[in-house]
Amino acid sequence: MLRKALITIIFITILFSNINADGNLTKIIKAYNNNLESDSKGVVESSLMYISKLRLDYPKEDYHNVVSKLDRLMKNEKSKSLHYKIYLTRLLPSSPHLQIENPDTIDFVEPSDFFLEISEQLFKGIDVTTK
Repeated sequence: MLRKALITIIFITILFSNINADGNLTKIIKAYNNNLESDSKGVVESSLMYISKLRLDYPKEDYHNVVSKLDRLMKNEKSKSLHYKIYLTRLLPSSPHLQIENPDTIDFVEPSDFFLEISEQLFKGIDVTTK
């Protein structure tokens, strides 16, 4: 299963380099969606990061299948860290009130850093004062 997921990640990376080619974005979304079922937490975490990045960069794409899978994952995930990352991925473009101001400035190398920056930017946009 891990070997298949790694091969898929390599395939997606190649597609990602030519994301605007006809149909590539749909294939990439489908491949990352499939990787969410991996037994490897690292593969799932990386897939969540890439899905989040795609959702920020291409918010008008159809993510219905991804959102459904994220909902199922949230119900079953035991790891608090991974559960939170699933939640953030699910939340990102769904609320017009919670927007990332500068998605291009977010570190897109390490999933933990990526999700930390997403959390910080979302928190900055929340008005916690009571009026």
